[in-house]
Amino acid sequence: MEIKFIEWNNKYSVKSKYFDDQHQEIIEIINELHDHFNKNNPEHIKHLIFQLVEYANTHLKDEEKFFAIIDFPLKEAHLKAHQFYIDEVKKIIAVINKNGIEDVNFEILKFLKEWWLTHITEIDQKYAPYLPKYD
Repeated sequence: MEIKFIEWNNKYSVKSKYFDDQHQEIIEIINELHDHFNKNNPEHIKHLIFQLVEYANTHLKDEEKFFAIIDFPLKEAHLKAHQFYIDEVKKIIAVINKNGIEDVNFEILKFLKEWWLTHITEIDQKYAPYLPKYD
């Protein structure tokens, strides 16, 4: 049985299939990234980092659109968390563009895992009561 770097857990659920599916996809990309770090596959690592950046940006924009629709009262704090993530990822991309993928190491995985799990379990849970529910 394969052990994943991040295992989806229902405690991460915001009780919205749309956002849960997006969160699960982000976790899967991070898991795949972890696998390719272990296989020392730099080109695929680079591809996955850019895939994650693109997908995460779409997800964050989707959340922000939702906040505008519902007039989410904690929107500003949530947007600051998103901006922090975007700024950190820009630094990672700058390193890749300047020095190549070889300068990116397991620290990026630690950052991604900690940021996303904290974001989903603590910050995203604050908008969960405003979402349409599913069973």
